Amino acid sequence: MKRPLFIASAALGLLIISYAGHRLNRRQATPAPVASPSPVFPERVISMAPSLTETLFALGLESRLVGVTRYCKYPDEAQSKPQIGGFLDPNYEAIAALKPDLILTFPEHGALREKLGGSGCAFLTVKHKTPEDILASIGALGQRCGAEEAGKELVADIRAALERINSLLEGAPAVRALIVVDRTLGAGKVDKAYIAGADGYFSRLVQLAGGANAYEGDVAFPCVSAEGILSMNPDVVIEVIASLEERGLTVDAVTKDWEPLGDVGAVKAKRVHVFSESFASLPGPRFHLLLEALARALHPEADWNAP
Repeated sequence: MKRPLFIASAALGLLIISYAGHRLNRRQATPAPVASPSPVFPERVISMAPSLTETLFALGLESRLVGVTRYCKYPDEAQSKPQIGGFLDPNYEAIAALKPDLILTFPEHGALREKLGGSGCAFLTVKHKTPEDILASIGALGQRCGAEEAGKELVADIRAALERINSLLEGAPAVRALIVVDRTLGAGKVDKAYIAGADGYFSRLVQLAGGANAYEGDVAFPCVSAEGILSMNPDVVIEVIASLEERGLTVDAVTKDWEPLGDVGAVKAKRVHVFSESFASLPGPRFHLLLEALARALHPEADWNAP
C-alpha cells in the first residue's frame, strides 16, 4: 500500500534597517528616523507535497509557487505548475533550475535537505501527521510567506467548523468505525484490507466525529483479514478511495465486495460508505470536510441542517 506523504519548507526572513543623520546647526545634530525592520518574504517557492501545495493556494500564495510534485493535482491550477518529480524521488536538477528561495518539506525529507542544504535555499519543515499538525503548519507557512493574517483567518474558519460539528454531536454515543484505506477493489469479496489504526490522523478524526476506532491495536496501518474484520465487527465501514472513477470503479461495485461479510454489523445495517473526494485521502486544509462527512456517516440522526 502506498501511503500519501506531504511536504513543506520556508524562507528565512531578512531584516533591513537604514538610517541617516541630518545636522540642524553647528552645535546640535538630530538623527533621522530609523526605518522599521522589513522582512523579506520568499518569492520562488517549491512544494514537496500535495497538501502543502493546497495550503499555498488556500492562503492566496499561488503566484509564488514555482514547482510542485507530480502528485499535486488540487486545485486544478496546481497541475499547470512545473513539476520537480515525486515525494520520494525528487529531480534535483529540476529543483535547482527553478532557483527557489524556499522549499516546503516534511520531516521525512532529510535526504533532500541534506542534498540541497548548501545551495543557499531556505527550508520550512512542517508535519501533517495529525489535524493539530495541519493547523500549526498553516500558521507557520502563512507567517514565513507574508500571509500571516490569511493563515489566521483560515485556521479560525477551520476551528469554527470543528466547533459546529462538536456541538451537534454533544451527548451522542460513540459509534465503532473501521476506516479502510487500501484493498483489492471490485473482486466481489474482501479478503484482506489495510485499515487506519493508531495513525494519529484518521484515528483522531474518528474520535472528533463521535466515533471509536474498531481497531484497538497500536499499529498505524495494519493489514487485517476478513476474519479480523468479522472479529472487530464495526458498526460503520468507511472506504477511502482516491480517484474512484479514474480506476473504472463505482460505489456499487465497491460496496458489493462486502456482501459476503453479511455478519458484520456495518454490512448488515447497510452502513458501508465510500469516500472518494480528494479531501478524503489528502490530509490538508480541507480536513474539516472529511470530518463532517465522517460525522454524518456515524451520526445521521444529528441535525445537520442546523447552522
